[in-house]
Amino acid sequence: MTKYDQAVETEKRNAKLIIDLNNQFDIKERRDKTGLGWNFDSMDNERQYNALKFSTGCHHGSYGSSSQTDDNSVEIGKEIAKTLNQLKPEILNITINRLEEKTRAARRAAKEEAENILQELEADDG
Repeated sequence: MTKYDQAVETEKRNAKLIIDLNNQFDIKERRDKTGLGWNFDSMDNERQYNALKFSTGCHHGSYGSSSQTDDNSVEIGKEIAKTLNQLKPEILNITINRLEEKTRAARRAAKEEAENILQELEADDG
């Protein structure tokens, strides 16, 4: 296969992938359901480093139709994995920030509960 043939094949394949990925945007004029998302599935305890297993799904559907189109492919999976790896610092920072906020919220709730208990005790004493 020549470089030209490879370029034509790459262009065709990537044009399809770009269409499939663009279908994941929630564009109200054209579709009412999109399905790009990630789920935590399990922890692989068989490996030495206990890998986390996630799944990714891509689908879309349009107004007036109950059917959905599957946009999953091996190529999209590989490209999304590359993108996730590229965004690793941002993903880690967002995750850390969310965990820190959850900690602060739990502490606020505990403090509020303790203050309410103290108020009740003081009211009982008075």
